[in-house]
Amino acid sequence: TDSVFSNLKPGFYKIFVRDDGCSLSDSILINPPSILTVFIPDTSSEVGVGNFPIELKLLNKNKTLLPNIDFTCEISYDLSAFYPNNFIDNPNIVKDTIYNHKRHLTVKGENVSINNYENLLSDILGIVLLADSDRTSIYIDSFSCSDSNLIINTKDGSLTIQACVLPLRRVKLFTPTKLTMLPNPATENVKINVFSEEGGNFIIKIYNLQGDLIETRSWEHKKSETKNIVIDLNNYPTGLYEVMFDFSSYRTVKPLIVIK
Repeated sequence: TDSVFSNLKPGFYKIFVRDDGCSLSDSILINPPSILTVFIPDTSSEVGVGNFPIELKLLNKNKTLLPNIDFTCEISYDLSAFYPNNFIDNPNIVKDTIYNHKRHLTVKGENVSINNYENLLSDILGIVLLADSDRTSIYIDSFSCSDSNLIINTKDGSLTIQACVLPLRRVKLFTPTKLTMLPNPATENVKINVFSEEGGNFIIKIYNLQGDLIETRSWEHKKSETKNIVIDLNNYPTGLYEVMFDFSSYRTVKPLIVIK
């Protein structure tokens, strides 16, 4: 009966039956683990869209009734493609670090229901940036959950970034903007050189890894102008910072390392 096997751990067991001097044996699988798939759906967006969601989902193909779970997931992607909102907008993000030109996020969830065919575990809200390529892979580096009876497979996703959706005859897709930031790593100051064929309002914002805004610079950029900005780093502690450049259709993030 079910009550006989309810306390056994999942696995194969051999059962022996003896009756009137005869014995029979057979193998049985007790409490087979559920096989689920955690994945990030492929998606696309225009540059500059805010509160854009990158979704983390779980596929329950058998549609079996499963207990709610706690989970921890490590995600990484090219930092020039997507800038997540602060921890208030993304309460499931418990860690946000940058190395090797990638952003690494740790996402956690508690008591999450997975009883549907396709389940939303978490979404990450942020701003779509002008990435180094039009398609950026989003990797699930690891996934663990509180239920040891579950076998979890993972599938990476991607974000396709569209510079513009208007026809070529109506607008240029991209006007060249060149940025340099030297030295990097820096100690006392960093010089940012900006050239653009466009005119308009240019904004530089510098954040620490906790998402706090440290400094802002803005100016009205003239067409085909080269602008040199010097950032004094004397009050910056040693660490890694993010420099966000926001100008018309151009938005990107570059890492800045400060060493004292």
